[in-house]
Amino acid sequence: MPMNNKLQSCDPSEIALKNFFLGPQAENADFVLSEVQSLLNSWFAWRRSQFPADGYAITEAEKNSPAFQKRTQEFRGHITQLSERFFNEIPKFSPRYIGHMFSEMSLPALLGHIITLLHNPNNISKESSSVGVDIEKEAVRRLCEMVGYPEGAVGHFTSGGTVANFECVLRAKKRWLNQVSAELGEGRDLSILSDAELGRLISKKTGRDFNGPVLLVPESKHYSWVKAAHIFGLGSKNIRGIPLDVRGCADARLLARQIDLCQRDHEPILAVVSVCGTTELGTIDPIHSFQNCLDEIERNRGEKIWHHVDAAYGGFFSTMLGCEPNPLSEVAINALEALKRSTSITIDPHKLGYVPYASGAFLCRERTDYYNHQVVAPYVDFNKQEDSGPYTLEGSRSAAGAVAMFLTAECIGLNEKGYGNILTRTVRSCEAFRKSLEAAELPIQIVETERTNILCFAMGARGMCLSEINAHTHRVIQAIKKFQEESPETSFFISKTILQENFSALIESFCQEHEIQKDDNTLVVIRLTFMNPFISSVHPQVDFQAEFIALLRAAYMI
Repeated sequence: MPMNNKLQSCDPSEIALKNFFLGPQAENADFVLSEVQSLLNSWFAWRRSQFPADGYAITEAEKNSPAFQKRTQEFRGHITQLSERFFNEIPKFSPRYIGHMFSEMSLPALLGHIITLLHNPNNISKESSSVGVDIEKEAVRRLCEMVGYPEGAVGHFTSGGTVANFECVLRAKKRWLNQVSAELGEGRDLSILSDAELGRLISKKTGRDFNGPVLLVPESKHYSWVKAAHIFGLGSKNIRGIPLDVRGCADARLLARQIDLCQRDHEPILAVVSVCGTTELGTIDPIHSFQNCLDEIERNRGEKIWHHVDAAYGGFFSTMLGCEPNPLSEVAINALEALKRSTSITIDPHKLGYVPYASGAFLCRERTDYYNHQVVAPYVDFNKQEDSGPYTLEGSRSAAGAVAMFLTAECIGLNEKGYGNILTRTVRSCEAFRKSLEAAELPIQIVETERTNILCFAMGARGMCLSEINAHTHRVIQAIKKFQEESPETSFFISKTILQENFSALIESFCQEHEIQKDDNTLVVIRLTFMNPFISSVHPQVDFQAEFIALLRAAYMI
């Protein structure tokens, strides 16, 4: 039967956005078929127009030959087999998928991706991507405008947030090495030294043992930061955690204390990181408070510390800043407004940008920080004013992610009327599910966090031990997975996470709020990510909230 508890009816602005997605039942299939066929026809015509006097390499007689026909038939068979294998892929396009951080792709992104694949440009240089390089610059400019960076801010697309975070460490380390060189009166590029040689030099010059620079990163950090410590020779012990508060956000009050400890121990700070959209909970750190702290240190001590915002997931929430009314908290709004004050930002269009994998981006506020290093290849004719190749960690880079993001920005808009409208709806869908869970007659214990579009909760009655709550929650998760196998047409796709001791303040608060006896240092939770733009649509013939609660009830009773 049709849904009853709707968030709101589809107004004209929302109806207009529906043509940018295929739809759960491929409702816009005719448009997609038409556009893809048109793209292919244009591609065929373009190829034929380039060197028509060269003649043909494949004749009609050859195509009609038995050997050619046999191989063609075999080719078709392999294509069919591969296509059918993917029928077992996870249906991430469905509103029933509320698991990890991916969802429906936007049609502008899909078509932009396809257009680029047809030409296969390598954005290492203008020499190998005469159009893709220009479009990447335009896409970067759109993202910079979205987060509020000034004109002249630069960046490039990466394969994802991990590499974008690496790009930050590369440049922050280079800036730090330049500072060290100036302070020690070296007058040379210290990046030519190994870590061991650098350590000996600094120890000799300062008269103190030197154990490398440190990264101050929230305890909610993505695991890519630990990878960065290994790859860039920092060592995992030099990744210093900024404690989290009771909502799972980095505690800005403790940032200054961490910096003071580093100064006391003569440990240089490579960079301070804050997170906009944590992996576990989707929370937004107080980016504004972080930047205020760093600005004060620069005013009082003359120390300019690199501030990187890992906004791989939540960067696109900045499109909601002009939305009225805004479902985000005042703290989250202030944090998003402060993105423009940071040194650099990681953002993943393949998450809340609804762009196909793989598409990440690294943005840098100041050109001098971005272009502070370079490595060239003798076989590529680099234009250092146009090409990002000498400055990127990755050599070969597809233009597909950048083009997909560009066309999406052009069509949907990186503003409150476009993406802001879509993401506002996901946040409200999350809140509606939350209210339904709270009203359900089930032992559901919701984890209180900074509210975005991720919802986490545990299963078990008040008064239980935390270990019992964890066991019940794990059992429900396993039951839901079993239902997916037995009745996939009526099930939901969820994810789980285990909050570790780094979330100790949140876990303590959770236990107190729900009258749970804390006999464990971890908390197992069901994690729901509301990214699908159609989960709160007025037209589906099912009530997703009611069905999900029925599923939880069945799973809990097993």
